[in-house]
Amino acid sequence: MHPETSLSLNNLGVAYSAHGDLNLAIVVYEKSLAIHVQIVWRFASRDSFHLDQFGAACMKKGHYGMAVEYCKRALAIDKKCLGDQHSHTARDFNGLGVVYTHMGDCDQAIACFSEALAIDHMVLGEQSLDTSIDFTNLAAVWHEKGNHEKTIEWCEKALPIQLGALDEQHSCTAKTRRILGAALGDKGEHCRALELLQMSLVTCGEVCGEQHAHTATSLHELGLAYEKKGDRIEALEHLQQALDIRTKVLGDAHPHTQKTRRAIEEVKQKAQ
Repeated sequence: MHPETSLSLNNLGVAYSAHGDLNLAIVVYEKSLAIHVQIVWRFASRDSFHLDQFGAACMKKGHYGMAVEYCKRALAIDKKCLGDQHSHTARDFNGLGVVYTHMGDCDQAIACFSEALAIDHMVLGEQSLDTSIDFTNLAAVWHEKGNHEKTIEWCEKALPIQLGALDEQHSCTAKTRRILGAALGDKGEHCRALELLQMSLVTCGEVCGEQHAHTATSLHELGLAYEKKGDRIEALEHLQQALDIRTKVLGDAHPHTQKTRRAIEEVKQKAQ
């Protein structure tokens, strides 16, 4: 067993995850972590990266309990090795916060994202890309809580930084636009909402691919925005596309797949 084998497997897992093949990603992450734990000091900070990646893959599959466990282990290792005020510790808080957001535990998510933001703001500064990602994550969870004003506030802090630091067509920018568009749609600003959501969809399609979970999320939110505008034909078309992708990529039992299926049923019931 060699450390480079573990690293290669981890990189392969990242590639599988990026392409939406989560089952294979989890398999290779497990192999990578097993090798790494056997040959590297138990509390080495590099272990935390493997645990973070494994936790993220579990979350994408809807295995939230496992995801929380691995993210907490990563956080404990980085706190021990690197301290409370380190960018890797902030990364761990962010990863844990994302899982809590998907679980619907918004208060825990806000606590984690706020910890990450405090660290990144102190270590990297307010205009850093990592700090802008903290802003986006906070926007996402406030959107889940239904607080449109705070959602918009955090998105409008994040988006200028991301547009300045990244290519226009980047997944981070797409996510921020998608969250901002969804919040504006909830407020009734339909034209601006649809514009942002369509931009997000185009970016996800180009960067991630047409059959990717991120693309499905943009389609889902675009469908909801059309429904709020009263265009149920467009709403059903986009929601069905999202459902097809989520069923293929995530599986029929995944919470996101079920969420889109429920949204379709609700739109159909309103049309009756």
